Amino acid sequence: MTPAQAQNLTINAGGTNGAVVDATNYEDGLDGPTVGHYYYLNKTSGEGDHVLTLTFNGAGLIVGAAYSDVQKFDPSNRVYGSATFISLVGPQATVKPLLGVSSTEQANGVYKLNDTTPNRYLTSDNTDNPEKAYTPTTGSKNSQYILNVEISAGSSVTGKFYGGRNDYFGNGDGDSSYNTLNVTLGEDAVLAAQILFGGRSAQEEKFKSYKGYATEYNQVIVQGSSLKGKNAFNDEAPGNAEILSRAGIWGAEGWNASKNLVSIKDATLVGQSGKTETMGVIGGRGFLVTASIQAMPNKVLQPTAQKALLQITT
Repeated sequence: MTPAQAQNLTINAGGTNGAVVDATNYEDGLDGPTVGHYYYLNKTSGEGDHVLTLTFNGAGLIVGAAYSDVQKFDPSNRVYGSATFISLVGPQATVKPLLGVSSTEQANGVYKLNDTTPNRYLTSDNTDNPEKAYTPTTGSKNSQYILNVEISAGSSVTGKFYGGRNDYFGNGDGDSSYNTLNVTLGEDAVLAAQILFGGRSAQEEKFKSYKGYATEYNQVIVQGSSLKGKNAFNDEAPGNAEILSRAGIWGAEGWNASKNLVSIKDATLVGQSGKTETMGVIGGRGFLVTASIQAMPNKVLQPTAQKALLQITT
């Protein structure tokens, strides 16, 4: 794929066992604004890992430390990426009510939503275009999805990255399991992370009182540079901030968020603003209640995530 430009940033994208899609000026109908680039894989099938690698070079714009800067930051300077991605494009008010509408696969492989006017397609430009179709499969034990985010020395980017993200549950399959997000930070690199996810499943349970979907065996692996050879717990000034975190680092989020992992090595994390000082590093957050409601009839049970692991090392 021809390298893309974003501000003073060069983005090189490559795919293994899948074609790379660069959805420019993508309107994110579930998670927020129109962003400059959204990368994902399509035309994937069969066993074997599917890998999307994004390499960033250059001083891309980053969200500032003040909360006002977050509000003023031009969303077109953001870069999103997800190895496997299934959603709908468009304004939130339009997209959210359609996430549970069934769809039918056409002869060209593009899924078209049933009984909608105007027509709606599971593509990143909402056209009948197989080159823009979302990822046709989700992860499995023998066919995992991996997003590698490699930020070169001295480079910077503002973005949101997922090993896997599945928003759509119209055909009853909203799982997002067996995904990995690898983040590698070169010396003096900076990532203004809007959020980092191993996997996030379609959250039907947020719309109605339905059982949701599996979000298991997902990982976020962060390898930094600023703390290499240092003991951050003894050093009052261990290193420059490498990750400016706005909404946290999540192994997974979904109905059943079990058996997920976050590992952070040699990296310095800070909150992106005064309102995000507690940046949040979460192995997994689930909506599945594991205790028996009958055994505790007078208590409000909180959602739990089982066997979610967090590892921070220096």
